[in-house]
Amino acid sequence: MSSALDEVIARILDRQLRPEAAPTEADWHEIWTSRALGGDSPLVTAVIGGALADRLAWVFLSGYQAANRRAFPELPGVGWVAMAASEDREGKLPGASLEEVDGAPCLSGAKTWVAASDHVAQLVVTVGRGDEHRLVAVDRDAEGVTVETYERAGFLGELSQGRAVFDRAPVAQELAVPAAGRGFGAAEPLHVLTALNAFMLSQTLALAGPASLIGRALASIYSAAEVAGHALTEADLVPYGLAGLDAHTQAAAAEFEALIEEVDAELHERRTSDRRLVEMFSAGINRHAEAAAERAFGAN
Repeated sequence: MSSALDEVIARILDRQLRPEAAPTEADWHEIWTSRALGGDSPLVTAVIGGALADRLAWVFLSGYQAANRRAFPELPGVGWVAMAASEDREGKLPGASLEEVDGAPCLSGAKTWVAASDHVAQLVVTVGRGDEHRLVAVDRDAEGVTVETYERAGFLGELSQGRAVFDRAPVAQELAVPAAGRGFGAAEPLHVLTALNAFMLSQTLALAGPASLIGRALASIYSAAEVAGHALTEADLVPYGLAGLDAHTQAAAAEFEALIEEVDAELHERRTSDRRLVEMFSAGINRHAEAAAERAFGAN
């Protein structure tokens, strides 16, 4: 891991990897596909994607794709994946369910949030709860799968966001669900924050920004690599590691925002509408870290 990460960091510092213009999701998908992103380790994928991104929507998507690859390594490494867990709270759309059709599992129901709905290739769908909880992979182009895109969102608006409806759709693969879970809840903030720091590093170098900010972003990326070296289901270590990474990222983001407000009005404007991404995971990370601390103190 460290040699691959070191090589990528060297390419960013040498400006071989730098932001590329991608005003639409189709443009970003072309960059992702042409560079075969996703073929590296999840952390390295997040770093490369963040360094190439010209806006926060692609920062999020880079980290999100890396998180899916970390949590579900048995999936094919080609095409974008979406974790589909959300269901209709009003009950107007049925939840996901499985049934046997001609001896094969098929999926019906709906999921109400699908990232990159215009270009996603495969969905990992949650079915049931508790002891009945299952995870299945479904191909977007399979018979019985309909993916619809909502109107442009106010947050991460360049990212297409939609829903998926299943009508006896064939299951491509059922994924084993360990007792401790797959760790997607930790993988997502870990890899999105990593991509965000790579984005700030790449952009700061392009803007000839201060060495202090470059150092902050680099330190956060290597901190993320340390966390990534552990199982994402470790109850205590991961919350503490993510809490530290989140705090360092917040500090770097404040310095970065001051820089672009002064020297790059266009980038600052794009960032303003999506700056919530910087703090999106903070509440959950801190809640888990506090719970881990309580367990540790309670055991002593």
